[in-house]
Amino acid sequence: MPEVHANGINIHYEIHGSGEPLVLIAGLGYDHWMWHKMIPGLAEHFQVIAFDNRGLGETDKPEGPYTA
Repeated sequence: MPEVHANGINIHYEIHGSGEPLVLIAGLGYDHWMWHKMIPGLAEHFQVIAFDNRGLGETDKPEGPYTA
């Protein structure tokens, strides 16, 4: 799985399709999975980039507390 190291943590991301980039940012408490039904259609027109927020999914889970 692709990851990028930023601000001291590894952030998991996925890229689908090609074209103009479109970054999908999940809401509070969700990882990139929340987009699984939308990504295939969007990837027909865009390079879709979805990632797991800090502390969720496959992104590192450093000590909290977290704030919104």
